[in-house]
Amino acid sequence: MITPTIIQLLSAPVGGGKTYAACEYAVKMAKAGQKILIAQPSRDLIKQTFRQLKTLNSSVIVTPFYSKQMVEGVTPISEKIVKKIIDHFANPALGGEILLITHEAFSRVGFFQNSSNWHLIYDEAPQITYHREFKLGETSSLVLNLFDDSGFGNSYSVIHPRNHGTLDAIARNITQDEVLALFQQFAWKLLDSNHTIWCLTEQLERFRTNGGSGEKSIEHSKLSVFSLLQPTIFQGFSEVIVMGAHLHESLFYRYWTQHADEFNVKFVDCKKIKPRLSGHTNGWLLKIYFASEADWSKTFRDKIAASVGENRFSVLDVMGQLVSDFYRKNEGKTEFVWMANLDVPMSIFHDDGKNRLPNSPHGLNNFDHMNHAVILSALNFTPAHGKFMELIAGILPHEVKTAVYREAVYQACGRISLRNPANTDPKTVIVMDESTALWLENVFPGSSVHRLPESEIECLVGKSVGQPRKHASNAARKAAEKIEKKSRLLDGMNNLKADQNFWGSIFPKLKARIASTIINVQSADDFIELLAELHKRTVEKKDANYLISPAFFDPDIGDKSRGLENVVLLRGIWLDNDGGDLTPARFLKMYPRTRMVIFNSYSSTKKNLRWRVFIPTTVALTAEAHREIIDQIKQKLANTKFYGQPYLKKNPNAQKHGFDDSKFNSAALFYAPCQANHPDDSFFEDYLDGRTILDPYEWIGRSMVAPKPAIIQTRNPDDYGQPGWSLSTQQQDKVQNALSVWKISKNTVGKGNRAFFILAISLFYAGLHLAEIQSTLQSEAATVITAKSRASRLQEIPDLMVELFNKRRK
Repeated sequence: MITPTIIQLLSAPVGGGKTYAACEYAVKMAKAGQKILIAQPSRDLIKQTFRQLKTLNSSVIVTPFYSKQMVEGVTPISEKIVKKIIDHFANPALGGEILLITHEAFSRVGFFQNSSNWHLIYDEAPQITYHREFKLGETSSLVLNLFDDSGFGNSYSVIHPRNHGTLDAIARNITQDEVLALFQQFAWKLLDSNHTIWCLTEQLERFRTNGGSGEKSIEHSKLSVFSLLQPTIFQGFSEVIVMGAHLHESLFYRYWTQHADEFNVKFVDCKKIKPRLSGHTNGWLLKIYFASEADWSKTFRDKIAASVGENRFSVLDVMGQLVSDFYRKNEGKTEFVWMANLDVPMSIFHDDGKNRLPNSPHGLNNFDHMNHAVILSALNFTPAHGKFMELIAGILPHEVKTAVYREAVYQACGRISLRNPANTDPKTVIVMDESTALWLENVFPGSSVHRLPESEIECLVGKSVGQPRKHASNAARKAAEKIEKKSRLLDGMNNLKADQNFWGSIFPKLKARIASTIINVQSADDFIELLAELHKRTVEKKDANYLISPAFFDPDIGDKSRGLENVVLLRGIWLDNDGGDLTPARFLKMYPRTRMVIFNSYSSTKKNLRWRVFIPTTVALTAEAHREIIDQIKQKLANTKFYGQPYLKKNPNAQKHGFDDSKFNSAALFYAPCQANHPDDSFFEDYLDGRTILDPYEWIGRSMVAPKPAIIQTRNPDDYGQPGWSLSTQQQDKVQNALSVWKISKNTVGKGNRAFFILAISLFYAGLHLAEIQSTLQSEAATVITAKSRASRLQEIPDLMVELFNKRRK
């Protein structure tokens, strides 16, 4: 068996001391004769780390490699630097040493000779994706002759380098030819075996057949290419440590974990480097201001928002003036740092904008004496790139937005005094859109969100005449529908009058209309023990076996006795696999933390596996909640490229998951466990170790995460204690009872999520105002024992508050 690439993750907040702790580790290892390679995002960070390393131990050999010149704020990597790095690895110095290189240099080198002698510390998450859209006409042959395609599916084709000599000349571009420079990065990606490159099949076929001539339109002259970085870039090193903030939300982690078996990669927590902080403790000092309820983008940024005579001012122009006015009027002409796209001029804030952050500010601490930051950057993938990430990488749009745009916003915030827990000065951060402000509020517990004064910019852009719209956009409508659905599902389960000892209905034969027996046992363990006993039976033929339904039916409802309309409630999730490309082992790895039982069907053989899955649930489900969980499983299967019959009819070459689509409905029946027709082919496994019973509240809450439709308006804290604010004695008793119930169950494994939800709902119905509920939830979340659970509770608060806000409006 090939040894997997082990990647140690060191995930800690900005200002948490990751780099300093890594330097201490590197110096210790170098003194012991080891070789350490540190790859960092920028030249400025390398300089800072170099000084830090020499301060820790001036005798350790530290060699930085980076280009000296800057081009438009970016440090390009030169051939000379790449060659020096390659030569150094081919002929390393004796003894311990530390090398510092940029991420770009690391990527360009590609293969590191003698890498097994080196420990790699990769500072910040690697950038795994690239997209370029070429508009080709007369020069289309120049690009098309660089690669061959092997096909991938109806939408995308994988491409491979063809003319290596030509590609190498373009990639190096020694003469600095301006035309070749347009294709230089694409050429490097093609040559780099660590990247897989795709292009749109339809576009490629059009160019292959008629050179892109076809219809004379810009749309028909486009060729879009995309790439994804593979973990092979980290293969061969003695040790690999990746450091960063929110690494579990990064694109590289999301993509590589989805394909962990295929890529032969394994993630573990780094235990060797200990940063000083694991979370932000000074959020109470932070006020977060947002400018617009609309999502921020270059398109929105560049729209005309105001006119004075013949002069037209964009949204960006107006924002520059609003920010300058805000800090002059409210903060007393204070200084602030700011970050924006390269095309935003230095003059955007007039005389107030002298402290500009680089576009990659990771790790820099030369602004940590300042208390205020403004982030104008619009960092969104193009629609084509976003669709590629969703269909090929399996990463959803909101996950991309968090990993790319919001993480950049967070990094910019981390440059100011927020990174220093000892600094108690009040701080402000101005971001462009509300959803990002609410996300930041969650990252910095105790912070507050406010609308930037006089920033109703979206009201100035694209005004329409007529009946006002209920929702500002289609995205807002979908978000509202998600929140409404989540509330309906959770309310349905809360109101379900269920006997929690119910685990299924027994039917003597397939056509039976009325259940012969109801299964009532005390727990999931008891029911699984019953299934195990049933599995020991032998039956003469498949039809001689009786059937189990997870549903309880009321035959007096409607015209049927065992239809969907008769389902009152269900317990557990059952799936029936008739054989396909999906194996039980692969399905188990899709849900590594969920307890499940997998056993053979009657017709199963070792060569032609037929199997069933039972997943116990903590509580009974409504039919709608059951359908939501089934839909999540189907979506997970599709994300991992396994499909059912409807998809396979149109795409017969796709992977078949094998689950019976007809058994996904809430009224389905499943043959009870028994021995296979050939007993030697039988199996029954209860996958219990390290797994917990599926909590429907958690699954439904997780699936319905949506952008917040509006900021929650709460009373001013100064109003506390005023008439109308105090609670009655009965309400106070309800609050104390809710807190008592929460304290009993908050640290129980697998129960924290649901207990926290019940606490929020109980406080709401006790009569607490939303501001008090939010404050109470933040305080109680901080009392949870484990750091992981503490973080999970804090992350749930914004969605809970939106749900309560909607309940209050009803």
